[in-house]
Order: sequence, then structure tokens, then C-alpha cells
Amino acid sequence: MAKIGYARVSTKEQNLSSQIEYLKAQGVQESLIFTDKGVSGTISPYERNGFKKLLQKARGGDVLVVYKLDRISRKYDDVQKVIRGLQDEGLSFEIGGLPNINTGNELMDKAMTDMLLSLLGYVAENERAYIRERQRAGIEIAKQQGRFKGSSKKYSAYSKDKHGRQVYYMIVKDLKAGHSKNSIRLKYKVGLGTVQRISKELEEE
Repeated sequence: MAKIGYARVSTKEQNLSSQIEYLKAQGVQESLIFTDKGVSGTISPYERNGFKKLLQKARGGDVLVVYKLDRISRKYDDVQKVIRGLQDEGLSFEIGGLPNINTGNELMDKAMTDMLLSLLGYVAENERAYIRERQRAGIEIAKQQGRFKGSSKKYSAYSKDKHGRQVYYMIVKDLKAGHSKNSIRLKYKVGLGTVQRISKELEEE
């Protein structure tokens, strides 16, 4: 049996060190820590390079350790799919914020753990939806007060410029695929600030 750690951040600028230190403190060897950097929590874990390497290494009886459940995914269905799949492979979990349940009854322990994982997965997705709702509400207020400048952005989902919209979605695709901001800037001949803005919007989603 081995402890295997997983850490993820949504942008290249964010730092993985705090998550990695947490995993080490939980007894995970550095060689068994797998990471994804610049990958949104909405991207399926099965499409991430770091997580795919983790799956290749994991064996029945191993323990997957993560700082928070949303490091695996911010989408409820993905959380459930990953957890069920790893459980079927014989893995167990240590998740920050999730208490270790030990009632002495194996079936009861599994049922209660499954219930908590389902609840946390639901909370993670709803937190993401709440953030998006707050963004929409903020935009509406800004529009009413005449402070909203979104319409002036050429590279956005709502741009009146057809080419601008096309470039925006291509930038989004490349960011989700893990390409660096600088390479995207050069590829589409846009400012670094534009790529950083779009990346931040994706992270907040």
C-alpha cells in the first residue's frame, strides 16, 4: 500500500507548493505526487496529463490524498465518476476537510464516506455556479450604473466582432489544453493582458 498525492491549480501563475507541502505532511513521498498546473477544475481528470500518470501508477490498496475534493474536479458528475472508478480499483481516500470514518462496520464506513463525498462534490459544483451568478449580477449592476466595459472587449464570448469571438474561443481551448500564455499570445497575435484576462475568467468559473 502507498499514499499517492494529487495537486492542481487552474493557472500557470498559481503556485502548487502549499498543496505539495500538505501532501508531504500527510505522508506522501514526493516521487508519488502528481500535479497539473494551468488546468481548470472543469476539465475532466481523465484528460489531464498529471492525473493520467497518477492512474497509471495507482494500484489496489493505495490511498489517494488531496488537499480538497475540488482539486479532483469542480463538476459533480466528474467527482462521482472518478471516486467510483478508483474505489472499484481498490483505492481509498484521504481528502482535506473529510473526516476519517471508522465505526467498526466496514459497510457502514463505506456508505457514510460515499455520502460525504457526494455532498462535497455537490458543494464544489454549486460553489462554481454561485461564483458565475455573482459575476453575472455584478455585470448587470455595472451596466445599470454605466460602468460596464465588456462590450468594448474584442476578444470575448459576447464580442460584436465575429473574428474576435472566434479567437476568444480558440484561446479558451488552448488555455484548457495547458498551453502557456506566452505561446498563445504569439500564436494569435494578441496582448498578454488579453490572454491573462481570459485565463482569470476561466479560473473564476
